[in-house]
Amino acid sequence: MSIKNLVLATAMSAAIAVPGAVFAQAAPTGPALDIASLVATCSASDCTAVIAAAVARAKRLGFTAAQINTALGAVSADLIAAAAVNPALSSVVSASLSGIAGASTDAAQRASLQTAANTVANGGAGSIDAGTATAASSS
Repeated sequence: MSIKNLVLATAMSAAIAVPGAVFAQAAPTGPALDIASLVATCSASDCTAVIAAAVARAKRLGFTAAQINTALGAVSADLIAAAAVNPALSSVVSASLSGIAGASTDAAQRASLQTAANTVANGGAGSIDAGTATAASSS
């Protein structure tokens, strides 16, 4: 993940808190996705509904599709890393990655995330270059 995307993902992690499906108020500096909470939720169970709610909230708060896709990529990269360290998470992470892929508006990112989901499902999380597999287009 590039520094720019990392900074954007970090910046997005201040306002939408999603422990379960609960949302926090926007931070004074602006709205954001709570990447750590999303990763925790998505590594515990298929988080398709939580991701959909977070994306809807981010849209209402004025995030661009590119910003949302960058945050989705950050969540996905962390999930892939978690499955690489703990293969017992492969099934739930695979399902979560498929849901995240469906939330992306970037066709290349969507395809790459679905490929990553299939690889994770087959126990190959450790073979994935998460930065490349989860990145949104720079356009």
